[in-house]
Amino acid sequence: MEFNENSIKERLKRYTQKDIFFLKKQWREWIESKNFDMFLKLKGANIQVVYDILNPDKIISIRQAKNNDRIIIRLKHSFLYEILVIIKFDQPSNGLIGIITYIKEKIKKH
Repeated sequence: MEFNENSIKERLKRYTQKDIFFLKKQWREWIESKNFDMFLKLKGANIQVVYDILNPDKIISIRQAKNNDRIIIRLKHSFLYEILVIIKFDQPSNGLIGIITYIKEKIKKH
């Protein structure tokens, strides 16, 4: 199947926060115990930024990763940073969005 950014955006509109599954077991444990500061230490951005993949106004771009079953979504975050969220659809089971990781990235000024 050919990659299409618009079809991915449309597909994301059908999901809610309950449909997001964090593939890293440690992250799920941190969320369950409400230990959100661990994400700030680890990634420099709170885990809440991941949920912005469900907000079309926050999406800057969507592209297919080198590993074809993964998708990289670039999100607006602030004047200085953007967030990259790497996902896999239907992970770990059908109907969920598997979050592989997210990265806080400084915006490059030209």
